[in-house]
Amino acid sequence: MKKTKRIFIFILCLLLPLMGLRVYAEEDLLLSVASVPDIAATDRSEAMMILYNDAAYNIDDLNLNKSDVAAAESVCDDADLILPSETADPEALLEEVNSKPEVLAAFYDLELTTQTLPNELASRSDSVSYYYTNIQVDQTWDYVGENNPVTVAVLDSGCVQDNEDLAGRVEAVIDTYTPDDPQTDLAGHGTAVTATIVATADNNLGSAGVTGLSDVTVLPYRCGGSTDNPTGISVIAVITALKDIAQNHPEVKVVNMSFSADESIFPDSTRTAFQSACDALADQGVILVAAAGNDGSDVVNLPAGFDSVISVGATDADNALASFSDYNEQVELVAPGSQILTWKLNTLYLMSGTSFSSPITAGVCAWLFSVDDEYEADQIKNAIETTALDLGETGRDIYYGYGLIQAEDAYELLCYQNGKTKNCGDINEDDQIDAIDALLALRHAVKELTLEKGQYYRADINYDQTIDAQDALQILKISVGL
Repeated sequence: MKKTKRIFIFILCLLLPLMGLRVYAEEDLLLSVASVPDIAATDRSEAMMILYNDAAYNIDDLNLNKSDVAAAESVCDDADLILPSETADPEALLEEVNSKPEVLAAFYDLELTTQTLPNELASRSDSVSYYYTNIQVDQTWDYVGENNPVTVAVLDSGCVQDNEDLAGRVEAVIDTYTPDDPQTDLAGHGTAVTATIVATADNNLGSAGVTGLSDVTVLPYRCGGSTDNPTGISVIAVITALKDIAQNHPEVKVVNMSFSADESIFPDSTRTAFQSACDALADQGVILVAAAGNDGSDVVNLPAGFDSVISVGATDADNALASFSDYNEQVELVAPGSQILTWKLNTLYLMSGTSFSSPITAGVCAWLFSVDDEYEADQIKNAIETTALDLGETGRDIYYGYGLIQAEDAYELLCYQNGKTKNCGDINEDDQIDAIDALLALRHAVKELTLEKGQYYRADINYDQTIDAQDALQILKISVGL
């Protein structure tokens, strides 16, 4: 019996290499991340990221030859990085790792690009505020009240910590690009994006973020943006950031990603890993927003092309599609992206690109979360899509998606859907409920006129999604004190 077993093992060892499977002695196996050196900052661009199917798996489950791995480190519960040794074949090692049943995806780094165009210096006297009016933000800054604290994660080049206009609204940078040599922001793009969301309003310092005076802060991640490559963003650093948010930052309600790359350059394993990280956050109730791209073409870029991410194109001061804005079936919304006044490091610039239409949209989503903590991500997404100003062809189209985001209209719809309409009954918004309001409701009920969205919400006083004589009667009773 023992002789038969030895023969079987001998034959198996001969066959496994012929089947493309490598067999190593136990002393040659990589048994833990700690058994090899950490990955140096200068070598991170050559590392392979491994995502496991389950957090229960780790590097010792893969039976890799230790001689093929020069360095390694753990990223999070379900991901590791390994650096191939000089004697290893990187592509053969990648194929081997991807063949393991414990592995969801393994891949080498890929460069994404921030979506900004050449910019020009600005001064505090510059007044480029069309975008506040075009998306109704000028009407929402007064809705502060008892706002709930909300955090937006900005995955970008980081953010400076000494800009007075951002004081108290930006947390410490988490560097997933060079964690052993952490930086704040060497490129300035992340600071510009952050300021678009939370630069303090009404302080006479320069720009003003779309969230106004609401209790919204930014958690900045540095995922790239080196001195010699200011527009480059590492996909491994981005996925690491997404994983960190999912596992360690439940306070994050919105994620902004103002970078992209053509979906055609993504290997299947890289796309799988990237989409999995985005989907996991969306499943946790986080809204993810990304720049559609600046090629002025119908190319689909990632991460904006993922279904779990809101793809945002750019408009100009006239609400026309910006010449650089990409267009395709994945575009869901548009927002201003031309001549946006913001901070690049500590200098004011006028900047353009879908890099800025994305955070403007993310900022509106964060503001909606802040005004009522009962709103869920799906409710907010539905509200901003339903109330978007329809541009171009009627209905959703490849250029404008559902249309231009409208902050106040989305807020009014959410209030209505949750039985909390502001000034309910005061249809004409003259700060009183009287017979005129009752008459407006009655005229709509008999189809003599059609109320606009906001008027409709205020007229449906019993929240039954229809305006009839009962609403008119109830408004009349209120007007006479009954």
